[in-house]
Amino acid sequence: MPKISIIVPIYNVETYLPECLDSIKTQSFKDFEVLLIDDGSLDNSAKICQEYLAADKRFKYFHKINEGVSSARNYGIKQAQGDYLLFVDADDYIERESLRIIYEYAIKYKADIVSFNYYLLNARNNKKSMFGRFHKVRHYDLTNPQEFNSFGIDLYKKFHLDEVTWNKLYKRDIFHKVKYPYRRFEDSFISMSLFVHAKSLVFIPDILYYYRYNRPGSITANSHRNDIAMEQLDSRIFRDLQFYYLFKNSPIGKSVLFYNINTRLKEVLRHPNYDQHLDRIKGLYRIGKTLSVKDIGFKNYCKYRLSFVLPHLSHKLYANKSSAR
Repeated sequence: MPKISIIVPIYNVETYLPECLDSIKTQSFKDFEVLLIDDGSLDNSAKICQEYLAADKRFKYFHKINEGVSSARNYGIKQAQGDYLLFVDADDYIERESLRIIYEYAIKYKADIVSFNYYLLNARNNKKSMFGRFHKVRHYDLTNPQEFNSFGIDLYKKFHLDEVTWNKLYKRDIFHKVKYPYRRFEDSFISMSLFVHAKSLVFIPDILYYYRYNRPGSITANSHRNDIAMEQLDSRIFRDLQFYYLFKNSPIGKSVLFYNINTRLKEVLRHPNYDQHLDRIKGLYRIGKTLSVKDIGFKNYCKYRLSFVLPHLSHKLYANKSSAR
């Protein structure tokens, strides 16, 4: 059995796919398999995959009907044989030493998740910038209550919830009870669930992944901006609620819940068609009912409740503030 299974969801990425697969094929760490999950591509992606299959037995190809990246990832998880899983988007690529480094950390700390830094690569101008939240190695034993609380504080304050899928190595076992949801911004929906099932986590400062954004033809590039904003908002509300229930007994729990829910509320009320999304306001209200004056202070409590009682007035106030900037 291979040590690592690399899952690559593929859909119409013929321009970028060779760079992605070459970066995997040339890894210094050799004990891995690559699961190429073709989600119904209509371009030459399948032909490119066959070339890698013929040249390297570690590459395996699976074709399925188009159902989206979540479906492709779930399919890959079912086929995986490795002890660990790594997800690489087909328009991205990884550093040559990536597998060696993350596997060594996983073994050293007996980690269920190893999270690392990455580069942002603008597909329009090919400019690269480093995105680093982890400045030193930090290990958390989540079976220890004190470590668990420290992780909650760092996850929010230092790591900004670290919700993306592709900057992590996962122990395959933690996916036994977790699946990717069939919707956009799936990473936000699943990130906290994966942390819940982990017993040991390690965050490392190494920059090992190149994430390409602004790619023509991507799902987000072909979607209406306001629709994307509201779908992303939904995913963040769900993620923030998961965070609260995970850490509600720690000192940071309710303060984080208030900050995040208040931020999401403002995002809804700033939306030009906010009145079409009043159901989201009701959902936020149900979440926020757990907060008291003692938790967030009298002034914040009044502002917060006013937004629910008089959303039309709050919309005007937030809209005016946005236009004044």
